[in-house]
Amino acid sequence: LGLDGFDYSPRLVHFQLVGASALGISRRELETRHRVDVDLLTEQFVTALNFSLGAAAAEQPKPLLTGARCSGAPPAAAGQKGSAADPRGAFTARFALGGACSLDTVWPLISQVADEVISRELAHVNLCRCDV
Repeated sequence: LGLDGFDYSPRLVHFQLVGASALGISRRELETRHRVDVDLLTEQFVTALNFSLGAAAAEQPKPLLTGARCSGAPPAAAGQKGSAADPRGAFTARFALGGACSLDTVWPLISQVADEVISRELAHVNLCRCDV
């Protein structure tokens, strides 16, 4: 802990916004059949969260996410070595642990923005299985 009581150890949470479970399908189906670019979806999520005003209006800590390609191990939920479309690895959102914005404090806003992005960006996904 620092002199001010905050934990400044360099710990990051890496994750991707996928949305497949919200639709009841696999990530693979979302990417191949419905041609959803999970890297782009994650980038859009990071941008939307960082521009959101939700926490600022409520006078609570507001999360700030960064994002970059992860050339190491991808998020556990991905189950693959990076994005199939990009050999450089998956684009991940990154949240620094510690400081005033603890994950449990900002998770409601992160979830709200994730739901909004999924609703908007995956609205085109047609789950009709008429061809089966």
